Amino acid sequence: MEESPQLSFSSLQSGVRDAISKVLEVTLQDRKYDASSIEEWSDAICSQTLAALRSISGSFKYTVTCVLTQKTGGGFHTSSAACYEPSTDGCVVERWENQSILAIVVVFGCSL
Repeated sequence: MEESPQLSFSSLQSGVRDAISKVLEVTLQDRKYDASSIEEWSDAICSQTLAALRSISGSFKYTVTCVLTQKTGGGFHTSSAACYEPSTDGCVVERWENQSILAIVVVFGCSL
């Protein structure tokens, strides 16, 4: 029996970016930075993004991280690293902002 070719995460990246952007927009669009709400918002962003990813493809294990920070004019730096198979796995980083919030969502997709 012939094995079917593995799906590549790179073929899904456009849809993944769209899904992340939609979740961020719905969750944060009319919000002003509020430190007491950050945990709730970041949990919602991660869980809704994960649900959207599963509907795009169940052929991957996903890791979703979300960073929310107040826009104050200061710098913000972050980095991520992973060891994965580039022919099947991948990563998407999506940045979103409004007047008072900067959001960065990182998704790693690793083929099952």
